[in-house]
Amino acid sequence: MTQKFTAVLFDLDGTLVDSAALVAGSVQNTFSDYGLPAPAYEAIIGYMGIPIEVYFKALGGAAYAELDEPAVFNTYRAHFKTMLDAGRLKPFDGVIDLLSGLKARGIRTGIVTSKATQPAIYSCEKAGISEYLDTYVGSDLVAGYKPAPDTVFKCLEKLGLPAGRDICVVGDAEGDIGMGRDAGCITCGVTWGAHDGARLLRQKPDHIATTMAELSAFIGL
Repeated sequence: MTQKFTAVLFDLDGTLVDSAALVAGSVQNTFSDYGLPAPAYEAIIGYMGIPIEVYFKALGGAAYAELDEPAVFNTYRAHFKTMLDAGRLKPFDGVIDLLSGLKARGIRTGIVTSKATQPAIYSCEKAGISEYLDTYVGSDLVAGYKPAPDTVFKCLEKLGLPAGRDICVVGDAEGDIGMGRDAGCITCGVTWGAHDGARLLRQKPDHIATTMAELSAFIGL
């Protein structure tokens, strides 16, 4: 099969790893720790793909403004790490086959995430997928968060590749599609994460995959 892409850049949470319950639980525990009402699971998942630096304010309301924000973020990351260390983070079925197939064909891979970079690397290590990934870019390495294209551009800079239609950006949230599109890349939304197909279609992705097999076929494996 003719190779379609030089590189494939993946969002992490909800795209490669099944982390929704861990994210929601960590947010709820953090808010409770600071005396704030714990947000509903659905409200938290609706914000997945957006950095906590942005959506915690939206979930926390006026009382959140009185908190020591860096301490709040550290508390959230500690809760999440506890779940990682307990072995609760798993890749979605088929992810390892997908990533190993890309590696075998010499197709470069990168993580483009709203997590900070080091926590993203740690998540990939704990999920058992780090050996298949070439580089990582998190929200701490860019000035503009998703859906701005900065994360894609930074990742491609680290890979030594230009943006273009031979790059595919894969994600489960609207921000992922907007980010990839505005970077001038091909985009593929996946429906097993935060946002359903109807919501992803708002950003006009080049393709939507409803199964890992469909994603694999679109990528050209």
